Amino acid sequence: MSDCNCQFVIFGATGDLACKKLLPALYHLHCAGRMPDELRILAFGRRPWDDKGWQDFNRSISQTFVSILNMCRGRFTIRIPIQNCAIC
Repeated sequence: MSDCNCQFVIFGATGDLACKKLLPALYHLHCAGRMPDELRILAFGRRPWDDKGWQDFNRSISQTFVSILNMCRGRFTIRIPIQNCAIC
């Protein structure tokens, strides 16, 4: 697919739904070449993980897929600057 510089945000990314349904579905789309080349997946969750922690948690999926995963820690009740979650 063409480059579109896309970001996909998963709220509650460390939860059961994301781990059992969303991430596997995104992975299969990625393998089928149906995701933009420049796609980044931003996980928003409460666990005290950084990018590496979330990538390690998902390491069993695929190294190339895991490389597009980024983590932003926070709670929905607390405002955080968007710069804290910026991915490049």
